[in-house]
Amino acid sequence: MRGIRAVLAVTAVLLAGCTQLTPGSPMPEPAARAPVTIDTYGLDLSLRDRSDLQTAAVLRIIDPCGFVSPGQLSKYGEVVQVVPYLGPERCRALVHSGSDTGSLMIEVGAYKPDTVTDYPVDGGTVSRRMDTVGGCELIVPARLPVTGVAGPGDTFLDHIGVTAGEFAGDECAPAADVAAKILAAVRDLKLPLRRYATEIVPGGFYDPCAAAGHLPTGWRLTRLATVGQPYDCTFYANGPDGKEQYFGVRLEIDRADASALGAPIDLNGRPGTLYCPGGAAPDMPDNCFADFILEGEVDGNRSGSPLSKVEMAYGRVRTTVSVYGIRAAVETVAAAATALYR
Repeated sequence: MRGIRAVLAVTAVLLAGCTQLTPGSPMPEPAARAPVTIDTYGLDLSLRDRSDLQTAAVLRIIDPCGFVSPGQLSKYGEVVQVVPYLGPERCRALVHSGSDTGSLMIEVGAYKPDTVTDYPVDGGTVSRRMDTVGGCELIVPARLPVTGVAGPGDTFLDHIGVTAGEFAGDECAPAADVAAKILAAVRDLKLPLRRYATEIVPGGFYDPCAAAGHLPTGWRLTRLATVGQPYDCTFYANGPDGKEQYFGVRLEIDRADASALGAPIDLNGRPGTLYCPGGAAPDMPDNCFADFILEGEVDGNRSGSPLSKVEMAYGRVRTTVSVYGIRAAVETVAAAATALYR
């Protein structure tokens, strides 16, 4: 279970974006932010579901790309690209030096594997994953207030991952520098917030479980399945025939120029695609993905970048909402979801 709760009194400091290190980020407004809240989607939620939903909601306000500091990483080379990667909870930074280009990956809400060892960094200790081949993966513990705003009350324990690869020399050195910065930001509750990012990720603020609370006519949400990840939600709903069906909603990051997978479909006047992998057993209906793209792109390439055109293409991304479920209903559910994602 994610979101392990512990009652701890923490200093009355806002979880503010003043450590946002991406050039051009505005300063936070002086007014106190409202606490992060969750929806129940019309269900009588269990304590575990409430805890996981609250954890995911707090993680969604954190901008992983805000942990990248070109100045801090300058001893390893020039930061030439900083961009969301695969999902809004991940950020990839490319650092170029001579003929080499190293890669740094930062993931909010990272999984902590069993095979780890303590690894000292400036200001404390993190964990290093030991079952990887090549590169260096560090896991930073992050104890955060459940409301997203500091003050006396409950906290939850989560993790932020930092992975370095293809750097010359000790690949743990750049990972440790970033991990130390994250450790200090967590300790001081001064994390980079998505709302202050230079590049706003389309859909980065959206709760994927909101789609479960806005199902089309004739459908009724019955229970949540997995809700602890900030940009993934799976749930069950009863359709007009009374049968319970499984659905999933995921926000994904794709190259801006990537071709959409599947056949074109219309989702309440909004273009989308339908992809059905096939291969289902005779007693199991086909399951498909109904996807639609959110408006807006993020260009994470720095001016004067020495990267090739292909490498730079990976630095321009867009957000796709992907809805998974039974073929007979997935388009209807995705069409209803378009009203939430603008």
